[in-house]
Amino acid sequence: MELKMTGETFKDLITIMKMKGDHEVVRVSANRDGLHIAFTDLSHVFMAILNVPKGSFLEYSCDDPMEFAFELDMIYWGTRPYKKDDTIKVTVGERLDVEKNNNVKFSMPTADVDTVPPVKEIELHLENYFVISLQDLKEAL
Repeated sequence: MELKMTGETFKDLITIMKMKGDHEVVRVSANRDGLHIAFTDLSHVFMAILNVPKGSFLEYSCDDPMEFAFELDMIYWGTRPYKKDDTIKVTVGERLDVEKNNNVKFSMPTADVDTVPPVKEIELHLENYFVISLQDLKEAL
């Protein structure tokens, strides 16, 4: 899987996922239509699923459906700082690699997808760089 996005979109995605806390594992399901990103709150009471269609990215390709997981805190601190006009490229294979402005920035192993058990699912949608505010998230819950 490979995708490119603006720094602003990358920051928005990380910000939405970080609303639930650090040091947690985020599950991602990818297919040719886009991403489904699942994350839980700190107490693991609920799981939110963020649907991100491929049109939200500058470029997106996923030849075969795949699932992977990563530690949110590692990618957050490993990729800072970023600006809204940066170009972020994410490649997932044996590892999760993030490049910023065509320079290798960060690489990490992916984790077992079964590390985040679903309890209650809430769907949020991110389309065409739509930003979900903390208030929107609270209202959805």
